[in-house]
Amino acid sequence: MAQSYRLNKPELSRYLVLRWFLGLVLISGLVAIFTDLAEDVWFRQGFGWDKPIILAIQQLSSPALDMVMRIVTQTGAGGAIAFTAILAFWFIRKQNYLDAASIIVSFAGAATLTR
Repeated sequence: MAQSYRLNKPELSRYLVLRWFLGLVLISGLVAIFTDLAEDVWFRQGFGWDKPIILAIQQLSSPALDMVMRIVTQTGAGGAIAFTAILAFWFIRKQNYLDAASIIVSFAGAATLTR
C-alpha cells in the first residue's frame, strides 16, 4: 500500500516558493521568445522557417484530414474544458488541492487572455 507523505509548514513554504520561482522563470522565457517573434512580425521581417512549414503542411492536405481537423478545431474549447475538469477532479481525489487549484486558475487565466 502506498504511503502518504505530507509536507510540514517550512517544507511546504520552500516547495511553494520553488514552484512559483520555476513558473516565473518559464513565463519569463516564454515572454522573451514571444517578444522576439512579435518584433519580427512588427518590422515585417517574417520568419525563415515559416514558409517551408506552411508548404509542408499544405502537402498533407486531404478532404478527410480537413474534415478531422475542422472537428478538432470546433470541439477544442469543450475538450479543453473537459480535460481541465477531469484533471482537477483527479487532483482533488488525490487530495492535492494546490495542483487542482493551479490547473483551474491556469485554465481560467488562459481563457481570459485569449478572449
